[in-house]
Amino acid sequence: MQKKENSHIQEENAEVICRKIKDDVEREVNEIIAAARKEADVIRIAAENEVTKKKDDLLKNFHKESQALKEKIFSTVAIEKKRIILDEKNKFIEEVFAQIKEEAHAFRMRSEYIRFLTAAILDGALTVDAENIDVLYSSLDDKIITEDFKRDIEAQCRTQLNRAVTLQVHKSDFTDIGVIVQSHDGHCMCDNRFLARFALRREEFYMSLLREVF
Repeated sequence: MQKKENSHIQEENAEVICRKIKDDVEREVNEIIAAARKEADVIRIAAENEVTKKKDDLLKNFHKESQALKEKIFSTVAIEKKRIILDEKNKFIEEVFAQIKEEAHAFRMRSEYIRFLTAAILDGALTVDAENIDVLYSSLDDKIITEDFKRDIEAQCRTQLNRAVTLQVHKSDFTDIGVIVQSHDGHCMCDNRFLARFALRREEFYMSLLREVF
């Protein structure tokens, strides 16, 4: 009888132990699953944050590159606009200069041209400051540069420069209005042709037109 009771108690104890072991195992399994889920959530959130960060970085880089490209395009357009405007200004100024040169050549046919030639020779004689002077003139002025014209220039040199000057005139092949005056020994020269004098002041005329016209 006692053995049966002991056997019954042992069976009950075994069931309790088994149930406890089962409960412990289930609890541990549940804890492991919960920990795994928590860790998975952490990994998922971290991954989502990384994706979001990368997306934000990509968007920032895109906006930055887009802004840089837009600024470059605007800068290029502005430069091109300035170039076109400057080209038009230069074209207009060159047309003005061309017209001036045409009018200068036409000036040869006017009565004032003889006074212009006289002034150009006197200015050259004053510049070279020599007793013996060579004057190179255009073949287009052949009818003006006569012996009488030469004697008149020498007389004006004596009057205006207060010294005697001997002129030698030489026909040249240039077509510009004006003359080249040089000392007979060639040490000093004054180019009083229109295009030469114009070239010396071209930049001054250019800037003046830019200010006044534009």
